Amino acid sequence: MFFVFDFLSIEITHQIHFFMDMKKPNQVKNNDYTVRMSILTVKTREAHTIKVLLETMKRYIKDGCFTFDEHGISSQAIDSNEKMSVYINVALYKNKFSTFKLTKPSFLLGTNVTHFYVNLKSIKKKDSLAFKVDEAEEKKLKIIIGQNGERNPVSKLAIINVTPVVMDEMPEYKSPITTTGKQFQQLKTLNKISKEIRVSSNKKFITFHSKKENLHERSIPLGDTSDDSDDADEEEEPYYCQKFDSGKILGLVKLAGLSPTVQIYAEPSLPLRIDMSVGSLGIITFWIKSEERLEEERKEKERESQNHSVTSLSS
Repeated sequence: MFFVFDFLSIEITHQIHFFMDMKKPNQVKNNDYTVRMSILTVKTREAHTIKVLLETMKRYIKDGCFTFDEHGISSQAIDSNEKMSVYINVALYKNKFSTFKLTKPSFLLGTNVTHFYVNLKSIKKKDSLAFKVDEAEEKKLKIIIGQNGERNPVSKLAIINVTPVVMDEMPEYKSPITTTGKQFQQLKTLNKISKEIRVSSNKKFITFHSKKENLHERSIPLGDTSDDSDDADEEEEPYYCQKFDSGKILGLVKLAGLSPTVQIYAEPSLPLRIDMSVGSLGIITFWIKSEERLEEERKEKERESQNHSVTSLSS
């Protein structure tokens, strides 16, 4: 009996240690999951700001590449139109997010911008937002929208291969014309008047003018108009005067509402440059080519094509 009892004691003790040893690795694995298995975790209370940013970007580009690194989130893009009339540079700062964890030096998030926006369309102004990428699903971006303090179900967005845009260094601009985001939003009253907007400037202020034949026209001056008079405006030749596709300008109106100030740079030989804040998260810059500049580029391409044809025939 003593032998049997001792055998049973050894067997029971062995089974207890066996089950304890099984449990420990699982606990370690679960603890490691949040540390090792998460490539990217980003959280912000400015969910509405991110929503408006993507709503604006989808007006210009189809696919975008967002870089997550030690500085934050950045993206450079050129509009999907074959004319390549709009350049965009976004910089959102790491320290402006409530959580920003990255286990790699950098992470490239390529995605269809419209699909990205659709996943955020339900966001309200007081909502929070979280992005997460796990090693187990490195090609899926988890999107969690927090509404009224509650955690919503997780939606997933496909991460695709999008080659990052690397823009040439932009030329220097002189002093900008500064206005408020609220004043810039007055441009929405030009909507549907015409497909073109004429932009003119005398260096102190800048005017956006839209006209529909002889039926209706409207002008929105921005900047320092304190010394301006109607007579002076008609007689003085503007320093800058060019035409733009109205959609390229008006597409910025909603995002401008999140920016305390908007800076506009108008140089005759350069694209129109517009800088604004992305809420408190960072900044965004747009370079928009005028119709005149696009026409010059078209003619230049034709000349190059003709010269190439002549060279090919003579060789």
